Amino acid sequence: MMLKVVIAASEGFGDYYLLERALDKILKNHVEIELLSIHSKTLNRIIDLYARKREVVTRRFVPNLLNHGENAKNIVIEEIIEYASHAILFVDENQELDTVLTRIRDSGLHWRVIKYKDVLAEKLYNQKA
Repeated sequence: MMLKVVIAASEGFGDYYLLERALDKILKNHVEIELLSIHSKTLNRIIDLYARKREVVTRRFVPNLLNHGENAKNIVIEEIIEYASHAILFVDENQELDTVLTRIRDSGLHWRVIKYKDVLAEKLYNQKA
């Protein structure tokens, strides 16, 4: 059975090594895996790198702004939730869950949250203070 896993993250997440360690640990007993994501340049880049290294299939869900306008993001979130079987959420411990992460968490999918600390953002914030 194909494991269809949504990978979603707080805005600005780009820690490939954290993603790699987490996915290797969580997905280690699974052979048929498809990694799903909603359009996000930074996150998709590291998902693609992981997928190439592990020979895992990926699929992107992209909002169709032309056909759905302002509602496009909500529609694509519903599509990915309906398609997926599991979700792994990378959440900045200093931020509230955004709408996408909350909807995925509350969707009924099997999910796991990986909390991380955005050290760079914290360092920049402390320099301004």
